[in-house]
Amino acid sequence: MNLTSDKQSMYMLRAVEIAERAEWNSVKDNPKVGAVLVHDDTIIGEGYHQYSGEAHAEVICLRSVSKKNRALIPESTLYVTLEPCCHHGKTPPCSRLIIDSGIRHVVVGVKDPFPKVQGGGIEQLRSHGIRVDIDVEKEACIRLALPFFVRQLKKRPYIALKWAESSDGFIDNRTPDTPVQLSPCKISTPFTSMLVHKMRAEFEAILIGKETFLKDSPRLDLRLWHGKEPRKLVWSSDANLFDNRPEHFSSKRDMWSLFSADTDSLPKQIEALYAQEGIRSILVEGGQRVLEAFLQADIWDEIRIETSNVKLRKGVSAPQISHLNKEEKEQTILEKIEEIDGHKVTHMIRLPL
Repeated sequence: MNLTSDKQSMYMLRAVEIAERAEWNSVKDNPKVGAVLVHDDTIIGEGYHQYSGEAHAEVICLRSVSKKNRALIPESTLYVTLEPCCHHGKTPPCSRLIIDSGIRHVVVGVKDPFPKVQGGGIEQLRSHGIRVDIDVEKEACIRLALPFFVRQLKKRPYIALKWAESSDGFIDNRTPDTPVQLSPCKISTPFTSMLVHKMRAEFEAILIGKETFLKDSPRLDLRLWHGKEPRKLVWSSDANLFDNRPEHFSSKRDMWSLFSADTDSLPKQIEALYAQEGIRSILVEGGQRVLEAFLQADIWDEIRIETSNVKLRKGVSAPQISHLNKEEKEQTILEKIEEIDGHKVTHMIRLPL
């Protein structure tokens, strides 16, 4: 069945939409993937990958087809956001399933960068006479599985930078000369604070600097949301840092670790967190020096900035993203700007291509 590019885009974006229901902590090392089966301009099956080690999107999609429509499967077009796998992992190869189903037309959003696939799934389908169209809504499909693409192509954890700033560009009302006892000014609202905790739940680790640890004594937990507690990393070379602050910890001392690196070794140390410790994603929450270090080292994939109506007039300046070079700016996508609880929230991502 021949479809216009507009209709191909429509069905692929539907596959992206349903795949967004998955949670990163559930799919783990795997990508978010969605699939839609279309017969004569009617969707007869849908599915998305939900849990690591369990059925892939194509399998769930074909299972979802009703008994009365199963005879239509060979005459249908399958839309899948990521190239079907062609290897035996925790589940059988999806390419074999598609071949056995009799489907003659598959539309793929983007090729799989995983070394055991990398075009092999498409090649196998075509070798069996199946028409395969690729790169339909490619950017949307990469964005859907962005942490997976980062890990495969850059061999490091997915990195998000997050901060809240005043309307005049400060993240803290305290300066280095401010007494430690002075509490920081609250920039986020109760509702946007809850959204930060929701964001934390999507990451395996949170990273802060030594100054933030000492001044704020942050818990970095999910008390305003639900999910698995992330690891806490403190960037410091002070081996006695935790021993000198025993009052900071309760029964969760084992969730905290020191992250020792200088700015020059930051890229290799971040790669080691993935290669040696298996940390797949890190949310960098500050303070300024830490955030600036990641920006300067060009180690980031997502930035979330909350801008309040509060004016601080002095304090610690917010990180600057205006110094990004031309190549970095071309890779950066301004995902969206939202007004949430009276605050402006700017969300940027960068594709690893």
